[in-house]
Amino acid sequence: MSSVQAIRWVLLALAASSASTSQAQNVPPAAPPASSGRVPDSRSEPAPAERLAHMTDLARELTKSYLQVWSSNGRAALADVEQVYGPIIVFYGQTFEQRHLAAEKRRFLRRWPVRSYALRPGTTRVQCSLGAQGCTVNAIVDWEVRAPARREVSRGSSHFKLGIDLSGPQPTVSSEGGRVITRS
Repeated sequence: MSSVQAIRWVLLALAASSASTSQAQNVPPAAPPASSGRVPDSRSEPAPAERLAHMTDLARELTKSYLQVWSSNGRAALADVEQVYGPIIVFYGQTFEQRHLAAEKRRFLRRWPVRSYALRPGTTRVQCSLGAQGCTVNAIVDWEVRAPARREVSRGSSHFKLGIDLSGPQPTVSSEGGRVITRS
């Protein structure tokens, strides 16, 4: 399975998961039992703790898939911009429309055609908000980028922050930021 197929699969799974939760919330109430006269609420809306856990899982999976795709070839990484990012993105402090972000990413890919990004084990922290229907992922990412034609290599570690919007039919990245911790 290619990296683009993998992220599409994750997004479809995430969207299906969100849709099944929504459908479960639209089930009409059952007929009242003869003995009580009360109408039980048969909607299987998950408890807030369960919803937050589900949102956290979605955010972790999207972050992991995102970094896998950006560690793959340039074509997959550029296709990822359209698949994963929302229409407006705050990208390292600047606001971009998706098409302008794609141009920015394209420039980066030309400069560093070979890339590897990995979440450092034990550093990923996810905070989600039911009200905002989104999550913020903070982690340390170890990375290496190469430009074989220029014989250049850069590697290091960065604080990485990803904002994920879960309010729509599929999760999208609404913000990305961070800062380099070490570079060699």
